[in-house]
Amino acid sequence: MAYGDNGSAAHAGDFKAQARAGLQAVKAQVEAGGGKMANIVKVNTYLTDIRHSAPLYAAIREEFFGKKMPASTWSPSRH
Repeated sequence: MAYGDNGSAAHAGDFKAQARAGLQAVKAQVEAGGGKMANIVKVNTYLTDIRHSAPLYAAIREEFFGKKMPASTWSPSRH
């Protein structure tokens, strides 16, 4: 989940924008440490709405990782 400057959820109701913002935050942290997205070997993803799983999220992940994606685990979040 991406958060705005005021601490509230950013892009409320827009799954694609939330996913991109979340992965952009991961990318920024990895690169700040001198790494690359290609250095990531595994990603755990927790979805609050299972309708947003593959292929919707897979296409967004490909934007950040390319065709050679890291191993992944998908799980619905239980609140």
